[in-house]
Amino acid sequence: MRAMKRTMVALTLIFGMVASFTLCEIKNVYADGIADEAIYYELGEICRGKTLEWMTAMTSRYYEMPLDKKAKILMKVNCEGSDGGSWPAIKMRVYDEKGKLAVEESAFDYKYNKVKGRYNAKTERVLKKGTYYIEIFQRMENKHYNFTFSKTK
Repeated sequence: MRAMKRTMVALTLIFGMVASFTLCEIKNVYADGIADEAIYYELGEICRGKTLEWMTAMTSRYYEMPLDKKAKILMKVNCEGSDGGSWPAIKMRVYDEKGKLAVEESAFDYKYNKVKGRYNAKTERVLKKGTYYIEIFQRMENKHYNFTFSKTK
């Protein structure tokens, strides 16, 4: 019985370490996965894209943006949406290099332009030096979008 208890304790410790290691690995793989699939984006560029013709439950595209020093960043996005202006085709989020949310999607207040049939949103944030990942989260199929991030004074 004593031998069994020791074995169970040893197994618990081993499994505890393995579980901790596995959780760290999963977290790193997730972060590395975003970095691996991210498209390089240079501050000040106008990035144009189109949502996919098919959707899955979580269809996102990522852009990697390096920032060489702390700066106030103006973020603008423009996209197509549903007919009649019910919702924009995309939502945008920004993550830092550790995977922490730096700019939440609610920071982008989309306004519908009836004449152009497009949505516009902008926000400003002070971001520290580092690498950021811009997530374009697809809400509708086959729609055009563009965005630009630029330094402000």
